[in-house]
Amino acid sequence: NEMNSEWGYLLEFTDRDGILKRWAVPAGLFAGDGTELRRMLLDMGVKLGVTQIARTQIANYVQMAQPDERVRCVPRVGWHHGAFVLPDRVIGTGKEALIYQADTPIQSQFKERGTLDDWQREVAAYCVGNSRLLFCVATAFAGPLLHFSGLQSGGFHLLGTTSKGKSTGGVIAASVFGSPDYVRSWKATDNALEAVATQHSDALLILDEIGQVEPRLVGDVIYMLANESGKARASRSGSAKPVLTWRLLFLSNGEKSVSALMAEGNKPMKGGIEVRLPAIPAEVGEMGVVEKLHGFPTPAALIEHLERHAGMHYGTAGPAFIEWASSQAGELAEHLRVRVDELVGQWVPDGSHSQVARVAKRFCLVAVAGELATAHGLTGWPQGEAVEAARRCFEGWLELRGGTGNSDEAEAVRQVQHFLAAHGDNRFVWMNRAQDDHRPNVPHRAGFKQHVKRDERRTPIASDREYYAEFGGKMSADDAESVETEYLIEAAVFRKDVCAGFDHKIVAKALMKRGVLMPRSDGYPYRQEYIPGHGKFMVYRVLPSIFTLEL
Repeated sequence: NEMNSEWGYLLEFTDRDGILKRWAVPAGLFAGDGTELRRMLLDMGVKLGVTQIARTQIANYVQMAQPDERVRCVPRVGWHHGAFVLPDRVIGTGKEALIYQADTPIQSQFKERGTLDDWQREVAAYCVGNSRLLFCVATAFAGPLLHFSGLQSGGFHLLGTTSKGKSTGGVIAASVFGSPDYVRSWKATDNALEAVATQHSDALLILDEIGQVEPRLVGDVIYMLANESGKARASRSGSAKPVLTWRLLFLSNGEKSVSALMAEGNKPMKGGIEVRLPAIPAEVGEMGVVEKLHGFPTPAALIEHLERHAGMHYGTAGPAFIEWASSQAGELAEHLRVRVDELVGQWVPDGSHSQVARVAKRFCLVAVAGELATAHGLTGWPQGEAVEAARRCFEGWLELRGGTGNSDEAEAVRQVQHFLAAHGDNRFVWMNRAQDDHRPNVPHRAGFKQHVKRDERRTPIASDREYYAEFGGKMSADDAESVETEYLIEAAVFRKDVCAGFDHKIVAKALMKRGVLMPRSDGYPYRQEYIPGHGKFMVYRVLPSIFTLEL
């Protein structure tokens, strides 16, 4: 490799069916008695002798060979010195000869069938006017450009119902590089996805149906994929194994949102996850992902055509685009920077949170990639079609997100809303009944609640005497219309339970910013309140208007 270690041997042989195979085998597999090496060769169809002498002959033969030619080995697929390395070939011309080397031989995810003209006519052409479908295909072209863009890995999640064709976007995106088998499932462990990610480095990883992943793991998996490395592990000797790394875009789909899955796993939804996997509404209208029928009688007919032909014509556009990118390696980075920044300036409203601009750059990279593929004759799309599709998807994400503000703040406020909605009846004691021995028992008390009048002074009705003076023995329906409920959350409960997963100071600040938390006169978010029969408590006083916030 580049450090002049991890030597290996390039083996070429025919299996028992006469099929020619190649494997760049690490020299380390020849250590010891070579059992692992022989097992791998037997799995690949090599016929080996069974005697002790025969077992050593294969290792002796390979290690004693003196080949004239040497190539540099690399441990992952993708870009290396201007060339794109795959398990079975190298696309483009780099600074030196390269080859992929791994402990276990793997198949290339890039497979080819049919011609580029066939793919353009039967697949790409029908994406025109269909923003979600075209965006998915353009995302495939953006994968190899991530290396030149300087952007971090990340993805997009097509969110929609099962019958509206959202999985079709993944199938036709896969056709840029390979067969429908290119699409993978979310139903895998995070360890397995590490290996899958390395096989798709510098390309597009497509993960179908996010609902199949364990809810408690989904956030960690998204972070892992976007952070471009797997877990650190120890070898049998106790030394650290090389950490698996990658760089990629990933395209997900599912009926469930990431936030819904994380709620199922009792995990808070953080803005960092949304930045790494923004959700795009898959359904643009009544026809689902389809906006333009192109003469087909129904959306289902168009979807069926696309899926069928994506399985007949595939793997021609992607390698051709990579070949072009390799020839332009010196100029691509600057071109992408200028064009992406230009689109971000056009799309992102002034005053938007930095999270929005960060996600916008990824959408813009997809737009630019689609236009570059079009300009070099690979898609057959009209000029500007990829930009328009990416812009519409970006706007769909913004609308689904709820605006251009800080999503961490919004999610924190939603969590407070949810806590009060879920526990407002059973974990809060009415202040006017705080001294009542006959009131219902409140286990795991979170605080107190009080009626306040709907007037300018917002007069509280905190004591039993005030309640009877206002309503008599029982509140009528008309009386109920004249009051609202404030919640006085005990400080310890607010910080530990209500704000679980968030910094309580940030949550309090977000509530005050929206005018739904009554601070002290000196600006502190918590305050001392007298509770009849209990004395003074340090509480966070949340106003009823929290339930009318649009987040």
